[in-house]
Amino acid sequence: MIDATNISKCPSFLKGSTTLKSLSISTDSRNLLDANTFVALYGEKFDGYDFLQSVIEKSIQLVIFKDELGREKDFCERFPNQEYIIVNDTILFLQDLAKFHIESWKKKGGLAIGITGSNGKTTNKEILKSLLDEVFPEKVLATKGNFNNHIGLPKTIFDLDETHNIAILEMGTNHPGEIAILAKIAKPKAGFITNIGRAHLEYLINLEGVFEEKSALIKEIEKSQGLFTLNLDDPYLEKLRDLKGGYSISTNKEKKPDFLWSFDKESLTFVFKDEVFKVKNPNFFNHLHWQNLMNSLSLCFCLFPDKKELFLEAAQNLKLNNSNRGEIFKKDDQVFYLDAYNANPDSMRASIGMFGDYLRKENLPLKSSLLILGDMNEIGQGCEKEHRTLVQDCLELGFENFIFVGRYSSYYNSQRPSPSYQNVEELIKEKEHLLSKYKAVFIKGSRSVQLERLLG
Repeated sequence: MIDATNISKCPSFLKGSTTLKSLSISTDSRNLLDANTFVALYGEKFDGYDFLQSVIEKSIQLVIFKDELGREKDFCERFPNQEYIIVNDTILFLQDLAKFHIESWKKKGGLAIGITGSNGKTTNKEILKSLLDEVFPEKVLATKGNFNNHIGLPKTIFDLDETHNIAILEMGTNHPGEIAILAKIAKPKAGFITNIGRAHLEYLINLEGVFEEKSALIKEIEKSQGLFTLNLDDPYLEKLRDLKGGYSISTNKEKKPDFLWSFDKESLTFVFKDEVFKVKNPNFFNHLHWQNLMNSLSLCFCLFPDKKELFLEAAQNLKLNNSNRGEIFKKDDQVFYLDAYNANPDSMRASIGMFGDYLRKENLPLKSSLLILGDMNEIGQGCEKEHRTLVQDCLELGFENFIFVGRYSSYYNSQRPSPSYQNVEELIKEKEHLLSKYKAVFIKGSRSVQLERLLG
């Protein structure tokens, strides 16, 4: 629960009062659950104030809304007995309230960990949570779903209570300055960046823009005199090496990392402080798998050095279970790789590489597989080139069979003429005879294409 006395401390607070001592907040008028407070979010395309009638009819005790000319008079006339708070900006109010809540939680011993990156944020978050859950059962809270933006992060923070010792906070962005805002809200004492890749280039422009945006997390952690790990194999992240408080990871001993690691098909080996550690896990078979595990293991080792053996044991038993995000599973006699959450040039190549590694591990020829490729959104001016180049790269890897879906399917198709569809509905009508002849099917595209519906 959130301390109600913090309401008047928020810079966006204007007027109003409540008899509540603690708040349970909802911003969704359709789903109030056990909330006693409704915050009417306001934006270019929405205004929660329009739904106050239905919210108040559900006996919500306190409503909070944005100041607008004549709005207070209208509200008091319509709901004369209703408690209310008026603020300058409801989103800023949520963020300010989240700052107070997490600061209070941290004063009681809570540890906030921040994770961002161009690709793999959610996978890394889930790996880290699994490791920490094994060592600190029922003490870890992590971002759920895609609650990683300027509204989702405060909502995650509001779930923190006295039962939690650790918060893993995923931070996403698609515009410059957003990570800095999220990092200032949470002020994490530890964390890492997964990688710097070609994501959200429509607004971040280029890799330098992506790096500038993502590095805001590590710079905030340094300000808090916190601890972070850096993957030195990423040329952009290597630029942060001189920041204080960091531990480095690399497969290249010439870079003199704190964690020197290597891997084969079944195991990860790494050296830390002249001690050799090894993890065997049959669920991991690809470089990206081991890199993700190394990100989390290294952070755990540095934060809780006395728990090293427990983390190693947890890593041995770790299973990857990412709904719609890099899932590999069997359905009837076919293998499917499904990642329908997001797509950009780097994540596409990484996922296709992982799919290829899996096929080789299972002795399945690449020629017996099908790649269903959806749009890659928000990649800016290089959109057409990136879609064409991706298909060419797939051909060079040895893949031969494709289906393209989405508004950019013509870009894909120009490189390799194949069945193409403007949307997933068109493909669903023909999927039975198109997919049935392949032993393995890869499915990946941006969220808007909704490719997961192919397996519904």
